[in-house]
Amino acid sequence: MKKLILLALLGSLLGACKKTSYTITGSLPIFKEGKTVYLSTTPHFFGKFIDSCVVKNGLFYFEGKQDSTIRVYLTTVQPDGLEGLHIGDFFLENGDIIIKENFIEDESLFMSITGSPHNDIEQKMRDEMAMLTFKRLKLEEWRSDTTRTEKELQQAREEMIRIYKEFKKIEQRYFEANWDNELGRYLFKKGIYKYDSKKLKEWIDRLLTKWPNDRNISIAQKEVINEIRTMVGEKFIDYTMQTPDGQAIKLSDFINKNKYTLVSIWDSRDNTYPTYVIPHLKRAYQTYKKRGLEIVGISLDKDSTTWTTTIEKWDMPWPQMSDLKGRQSQACELYNINLIPYQMLIDQNGIILARNIKPDKLNEDLGKILK
Repeated sequence: MKKLILLALLGSLLGACKKTSYTITGSLPIFKEGKTVYLSTTPHFFGKFIDSCVVKNGLFYFEGKQDSTIRVYLTTVQPDGLEGLHIGDFFLENGDIIIKENFIEDESLFMSITGSPHNDIEQKMRDEMAMLTFKRLKLEEWRSDTTRTEKELQQAREEMIRIYKEFKKIEQRYFEANWDNELGRYLFKKGIYKYDSKKLKEWIDRLLTKWPNDRNISIAQKEVINEIRTMVGEKFIDYTMQTPDGQAIKLSDFINKNKYTLVSIWDSRDNTYPTYVIPHLKRAYQTYKKRGLEIVGISLDKDSTTWTTTIEKWDMPWPQMSDLKGRQSQACELYNINLIPYQMLIDQNGIILARNIKPDKLNEDLGKILK
């Protein structure tokens, strides 16, 4: 609680002691003498360049005036000269911004960026994460040793998960303390939140009171509303697609006549599906079909020939449907599905029993539900 109060106080200082111009002074080993450094609105060379300078005496320097706080990127030219190399990003705002290396135990981890309100608070967040970053890098180095046993590697994976969760806790804490300034807005767009859908909607509604015209936040609002409408325990949302032979069919056509319907969303471009998912689906089909289970495949393909050819090639004996709209499919939009493969279980009453069932846990989870 003390940390949260401190962060909130730091956030309140953002409006104090405002400067009317900015300077950026930096020194990073990657920027060699005579190298051109670019300040850009995107991390690549296809965005808008704000300014550029040449490294002199080991330093790069920018100056100017900024009416509002924006996120900018330091880039330089790749050795092949063809495209930009993203070095790092920070908030461009009025103040005397200093960019330099940050060290832990004599190892350079990332940049230190201070000297303006938003950058000062973000640097405090980075400092909290620094030891976690150091541990993660050391763990990755340790895992690369081919002599490690499977048990040791499993322990390392568990530690990596723990580190990742700690990262998210720190980011989330800073988001909550800074939701009404540009740091909170930036962290939200990074997807730092680990809230349940209803809590997330509360935060989105609050953000929209501050930035009502922010397209990214508005899209997130639509997605989370769909997520809430299709949570486990809610009634499914019906949609109409077509069968491989071109006949119109509804998802409800399967749900109404089967005790359980397992929806499996796939794409012919996903090379993992035939090896990682289909074997588990076939095992489930063989085991649970007699208990009233039907599997319905929903393809995210756009080309009907590719779709029908792949069904035969991958030997999927269960019904299939698609609207041939790719990632803009109704299935993805209505159920807020961003990653595939994706499995969802619905009962005959149309109630969603499980979402995002992992393929390797499919038979185990079905066994618990289809008793």
